[in-house]
Amino acid sequence: MNQVNFETVPGKVLLFGEYSILFKSKGLIVPYNGFSGTLKLNGFHTESHEIIKALRSYLMDNNFTNIDFDKLNMAIDEGLYFDSSIPMGQGMGSSAAVTAALVKSYGLNIDSMDSLELKNILGLIESYFHGKSSGFDPLVCCLNNTLLKTASGAVESISLPKTRGEISIYLVPTGEERKGAKVIADFMEKMKNEVFSNDYNKDYIPLNNSCIDSFLEQKADLSSTFEQLSISQFSIFKDSMSPEIKSLWLRGLECKDFFLKLCGAGGGGFYLAFSFKKEFIPPIDWIELRLKDIG
Repeated sequence: MNQVNFETVPGKVLLFGEYSILFKSKGLIVPYNGFSGTLKLNGFHTESHEIIKALRSYLMDNNFTNIDFDKLNMAIDEGLYFDSSIPMGQGMGSSAAVTAALVKSYGLNIDSMDSLELKNILGLIESYFHGKSSGFDPLVCCLNNTLLKTASGAVESISLPKTRGEISIYLVPTGEERKGAKVIADFMEKMKNEVFSNDYNKDYIPLNNSCIDSFLEQKADLSSTFEQLSISQFSIFKDSMSPEIKSLWLRGLECKDFFLKLCGAGGGGFYLAFSFKKEFIPPIDWIELRLKDIG
């Protein structure tokens, strides 16, 4: 039997930087250990076994050189599959995690790569699932570190503040499978409009960057800055939202007990809620992101 010590790989949460991370903004991505997955053997009848076989064929057809196919083929013959609690199609990194798990177990020369090189390799593999991947999501899963993508494109492993005062962060489930591809295509079409693109680069990206700086530096203005980010995201992405999410989003902006934002591409899956009120009691189905589970 193929003897491999498989590591558990976390999910991920993109705290800040949806879409703007593609246009020279900052991005803040954290591993989320509340959801995770591990490669295992003897899963011949699982869906993930078939997915891994198809991914193997895709990589071989494209002459991918950074995977040890001899070892991977042996494991596939023994029923290699990805046993995961990460919900699929919800923006929590299901494809990023399986990509990271395969590279950690079967990648070649991975230890000699810097973060940018590894990100590019992971992005090429995850592109099988999305058509195009930046590689940031699987990099977070692979390193199990919080990553800051700088405006210059550099990738830095950082630590989150040990305390966040009265800030609470929640995953807000919609129960809807994410339609990320359509939302992304719609946004990229908008960016072809010069007026929209100029406003986005001039107004939204600095707002996103300010939120990241205020969050990491624990500035007092984070609440007001985040409220503006929530208002801006609603304006840009409301057409992709369900009536229920629209109503919840507007209720937060009105009562100011919480503010919603995207968690990934949007269009379903999870959203994020930030509350700056110590006395706030969230709905029972919201999942709090605790320090032990992120960063």
